[in-house]
Amino acid sequence: PVHISLSFLSSTTLASAMYLVLLRYLNRQYKEVVRLVNTVSSDTNLTPEELHTLQLMYNPKTSIDNHPDAHACRLKITFVMLDSPICLPWDLSREMSSYVLKVQHVSAECRLSAEEELALLQRTVCDTADPRFNPEVHTVYSVLLCKNRRSALRAQASNPQATNCAIELPPRPRDSQWIYKWTEDIVHYTPEKLEQLLNALAMKYRHTRLMQMDGMLELLGSLNC
Repeated sequence: PVHISLSFLSSTTLASAMYLVLLRYLNRQYKEVVRLVNTVSSDTNLTPEELHTLQLMYNPKTSIDNHPDAHACRLKITFVMLDSPICLPWDLSREMSSYVLKVQHVSAECRLSAEEELALLQRTVCDTADPRFNPEVHTVYSVLLCKNRRSALRAQASNPQATNCAIELPPRPRDSQWIYKWTEDIVHYTPEKLEQLLNALAMKYRHTRLMQMDGMLELLGSLNC
């Protein structure tokens, strides 16, 4: 219902509070979502209505929002529901790695505190040896982003004057050895077969400037009609 002052809406139930948060979120009013996030705090199972509202925040049909503030909003909601036995519609490790990657672009009003980040990172996949690590969902790079962020926050918490901490780098991708590969059969190729192979590997030059110009003239001609 509308407050008696007619200045803002007040939510009397968890379902109405979550629906209001959903409307703010879909309208990309991220700062308003952060202001309302404490109203959706829960430590119990959600009703089907409440769960459906939560799932709409991360639904391909509503276009998953990858804005830096959107990651922060989803993490804020995760934080206030840490004690709830529900399964959130988004993957915490992916959201956390995306937040860390874009943290410089997150609005000041939407940023997580160091305590909130550490609480979430304790439940995040921070090592490829973690049984929860899923190569189809997580990458080594994203996992190490979370791990290094956790190391930085822990170092800062233990010593606010600390300027460095130990981090782990992803393994360097293996260089391609194609130049050293040799097909022994090639020495037995006939000149005709060798020429056929070279023609197949050759890059044929195709002049596209005239094609682009013709296409532009055709477009201008159609617009002038």
